[in-house]
Amino acid sequence: MSEFTYKNAGVDIHEAATFVHDIGALRARTEAKRQLMQSFGLFAATYDLSGYREPVIVTGCDGVGTKLELLLHHDLLEIAGKDLVAMNVNDVLTTGCDPVMFLDYLGISHIDRSRMARLISGMVDYLESCDC
Repeated sequence: MSEFTYKNAGVDIHEAATFVHDIGALRARTEAKRQLMQSFGLFAATYDLSGYREPVIVTGCDGVGTKLELLLHHDLLEIAGKDLVAMNVNDVLTTGCDPVMFLDYLGISHIDRSRMARLISGMVDYLESCDC
């Protein structure tokens, strides 16, 4: 019987850690405007709402949808990243609230650091333009 490890399950945690290091400068660009109180590694963070009179948390969760196939086919990863942020920011704006945070998740079968960095670069560009 084989040993139960991340690697045997197809997860390369060293490659993932290297990628997280690679995108450190992109992540730092979005952290400059956020009012994070404390960061808990890469898994959670706290946001300071004390600047709001009556704070309410509004969340949104949306994806690029079927446009993603077209964007991937034409190697438009930066645009896919911008579109991903835009769909979520727009959903929050419809409530009259400020988009102040973005919760990210990339579900992938393997790490292609170059392509993922381009996608995240597009996300960061749009997050900055939305003050999010």
